[in-house]
Amino acid sequence: MCMATFREFPVKMQQSIVRVGWFESFEEGRLIIRQGHRAEQFYLILSGTAVVNVTSKHPVTGEKRTDDVAFLRNGDSFGELALIHHATRNASVRCQNNVELLAIDREDFLAIFVQTKQPPEVIEFLRTVQQLSDWPVHKLPFEKPNTCLFTYFRRGKIITPDSVASKWLYVIKSGSCRILQRLDSSLCIDCSVGNHNKFGTTEDIICRSCYIQLGKLNVGDIFGMAELIFKDILIPLCSALVSDGAECILISKRFFIQHLSDDLREHYLRTIRPYPSPDVLQHQFHLNAEWERFKKSTLMKSVDKIRTKTKEGDSPR
Repeated sequence: MCMATFREFPVKMQQSIVRVGWFESFEEGRLIIRQGHRAEQFYLILSGTAVVNVTSKHPVTGEKRTDDVAFLRNGDSFGELALIHHATRNASVRCQNNVELLAIDREDFLAIFVQTKQPPEVIEFLRTVQQLSDWPVHKLPFEKPNTCLFTYFRRGKIITPDSVASKWLYVIKSGSCRILQRLDSSLCIDCSVGNHNKFGTTEDIICRSCYIQLGKLNVGDIFGMAELIFKDILIPLCSALVSDGAECILISKRFFIQHLSDDLREHYLRTIRPYPSPDVLQHQFHLNAEWERFKKSTLMKSVDKIRTKTKEGDSPR
């Protein structure tokens, strides 16, 4: 087993995983999970490689097509977000060669990774978060998983691909996360040549080159607040949140707004700094993309000249 990956989990989680997990082995070509099926297990790959593919319909012709969008290898996991929200699989996973897995069923996964009855230290931590100092933390129904959750996200996990569409605010309790902004994929060099540099799992898979990093969140920071507060004032910025190994407390946006006073809303409007507009970021991305194309073109021309001179020098006189 990939011990470096396993050590990323908190010690208590490691002990629980060993206690309830079981070993599974699949031969080349076998389907591990199927797109559209209800998520019932969490998987951690111990050895081998699996291919993630997505089946979609053409918006005009209705024809179905299946695309390979990512590869999962030793240490990668899949199934977390679908289990948390009891959703269906967004992709299928098939073995590229013989694959060994550690599997955990949904009930045990939720008991280990998702705490709905919050321990006292989680509640006390929320009371120390500066942006929540005047918000009624004591009203949170910690026993209701559709309102408040506490869970750990492994390094590299896409916690949410869209801050606007997500129904949660994410409070970082430990570790850190990155904020990534998705831009126009037509300007992406990797996508334009079919070299999709993807990362993520079966729930959310995104191209690295289509995103720029807006910032980093540390302990006590909140993700999704700016989009929520400024949604009726500014054009929302749809950003993604990626874990660098973090424990997060999830608070329902709906519940948060229901208990947000007018005075506190005004305070947030004065103190929270919104991100640049999508147009500004897109323009910067366009400039960067053009610069990358120029550098690549110049490099190739230089290589061609060197090759030509080399061939001329080797030719008989």
